[in-house]
Amino acid sequence: MRLVDAYLKRPRLVSSLVLLAAVVGFVGYRRMPVNLFPDSERPKVAVVSVYPGASAEDVEAEVTRPIEKELSSIEHVRLVTSVSNNEVSAVTVEFEYSEALSTAATDVANGLEKIRAQLPDGLRPPMIFKVSSATPAVMTLALRPRAGSPLDLSMVRQLADNPIKERLLQLPAVANVEVFGAHEPVIRVDLDRDALERHHLTPLDVRAAMVAFNANQPVGLLITGESQFLLKRMGQFQRVSDVARIPIAQREGGDVHLADVAKVYRSVLEPQSAYHGDGTPAIAVNIQRATTGVALETIADVARALPVNRRDSSAPYSVSSSSVPAPAAAAGSGASAGTGARQPRRRRIAAQPAGHPGKQRR
Repeated sequence: MRLVDAYLKRPRLVSSLVLLAAVVGFVGYRRMPVNLFPDSERPKVAVVSVYPGASAEDVEAEVTRPIEKELSSIEHVRLVTSVSNNEVSAVTVEFEYSEALSTAATDVANGLEKIRAQLPDGLRPPMIFKVSSATPAVMTLALRPRAGSPLDLSMVRQLADNPIKERLLQLPAVANVEVFGAHEPVIRVDLDRDALERHHLTPLDVRAAMVAFNANQPVGLLITGESQFLLKRMGQFQRVSDVARIPIAQREGGDVHLADVAKVYRSVLEPQSAYHGDGTPAIAVNIQRATTGVALETIADVARALPVNRRDSSAPYSVSSSSVPAPAAAAGSGASAGTGARQPRRRRIAAQPAGHPGKQRR
């Protein structure tokens, strides 16, 4: 009764307060962030190391164990897991909630720097990846040549790796863009053994000439009375014909060019992954949001940039999109070397508090 009496005595004040609460609630609801993948996981950092030619046992003994031993001693580490496969070691470090992901990655990098001298000489530099709820792609684009276009999938891949990727990375809500789906363009050189013998050349001679010419090299500095000019030799390849005209050796009858001892043509790398969009082969573009970003905002930013490509009939390629992350098997790259029947060797180390005499293995 008191509430009713107060309302009857001051109806305008109570109505204003109710209206204000409704407006504040509506504005708060509209501005409340909605995240498809909320940040609820512990910070994780993955270390992937490639040791060419090594078996799973050698990888575990020479690469995985030293990395595990060092990373498990880092402060705020909760769990260390590893998988040792042929040529590849993957160590995942899980931290407590109190540790920031960027700080955890820095600690892991510093730990790897400490044991760099203990790792084998043939090991490639370890790659560090931040693993969080922002790691899965929030959107996948499928690119393919438009009907009647002179492009093939390798040309579409070249567009995806350069202008399309650069344009997407300029969007504020996009943190990273990954391109996969094979069809990586390369220039293939098939040597003619008879032609090499006829000109007294070896494959190493051809390789040395190609390496020497595929670069822009400074020649010197030309100084005049009022200015100076930097001179350089333009040797970087621009077209397939440039590769074919490389001089391999000098003979009495003239220079021996690469086209004289080999067949030079445009081709693609041996496929290590594949992607199909709407049932047809395509080039996939995975789009990742920022660690503190919102998935829906990232999807909206990309969607606003897509209609130009979708509706423009003059574009030589077509685009289809999906907000469902691509399967991990399709996104695989050449890093997953070793396809033998041997199962990968897995290990788990539970980190102990500082000062504990030992570490528990399970």
